[in-house]
Amino acid sequence: MIVAGGTESMSLVPMGGNKISPNPWLGGSLSGRVYQYGARDENIARKFGISREHADQFAVDSHRKAVAAIAADKFKDETVAVEVKITSLPNGNGVKSKGPAKTATQTFSFDRDELPRPETSMEVLAGLKPAFHLKGTVTAGNSSPMSDGAAAVVIMSDAKATQLGLKPQVRFISYATAGCPPEELGIGPVYAIPKALKLAGLVAWRCGGD
Repeated sequence: MIVAGGTESMSLVPMGGNKISPNPWLGGSLSGRVYQYGARDENIARKFGISREHADQFAVDSHRKAVAAIAADKFKDETVAVEVKITSLPNGNGVKSKGPAKTATQTFSFDRDELPRPETSMEVLAGLKPAFHLKGTVTAGNSSPMSDGAAAVVIMSDAKATQLGLKPQVRFISYATAGCPPEELGIGPVYAIPKALKLAGLVAWRCGGD
């Protein structure tokens, strides 16, 4: 039996807020190979003909599905609430305090995804400017967000699950890794998924059904 998990904190990434000093050799020697995520997304959109409207519609549909799932408590049984404490100094707005400033601590329970926006619409997204290219398709509304999150799963053999009286929720069959051009980073799963399916003896059209 093993517990597999991972976490990511995008809020801790400087995102240009610190002094970035890249090696000049990279730009000159690896021309066309040093890309930021947004530029890679634009490359994929151009290569596969993904229009701005198509990207915006996909984003709107994703928000609507997530909002509906949260409202129906679809993730309730697999979400662990985290107690969060925020300690900060009061904002004096330039007013001098008579004594030392006192910190204030707020405590709350974080138990659901903050990202999904029920008010998002095609009209709202259409008003956003491209973020990485003047005539691009990637905006703050249809690209991946800066999120913090973590997930974990318990994996065990059929025999162990039977011994413990547990009903398996999914079955791990196979996995695969694959490479893709660095300027098309986000398309990696397109190359890896067929390999994983082949190793598992499955075909795509049979997956995702009842």
